[in-house]
Amino acid sequence: MENKIVTLKQGNKNKQLCCSECGGDNIEWQVWADEFDVVSDGDGTREIWCDDCEEHNKSVLKDDYKKE
Repeated sequence: MENKIVTLKQGNKNKQLCCSECGGDNIEWQVWADEFDVVSDGDGTREIWCDDCEEHNKSVLKDDYKKE
């Protein structure tokens, strides 16, 4: 069985979430998808991969990051 990577384009919307450690918005989530491409959030954690930190961290709202 081959791995399939799906990229969803959302246009030029402003990103609302960021990395809890560095504040960067270059973040990715790992999700579960069934054979019909229905995506679930798995265990419900907010764990992300930050391409800026190159670490697994949590996601937070950008407004909340600025308050810290």
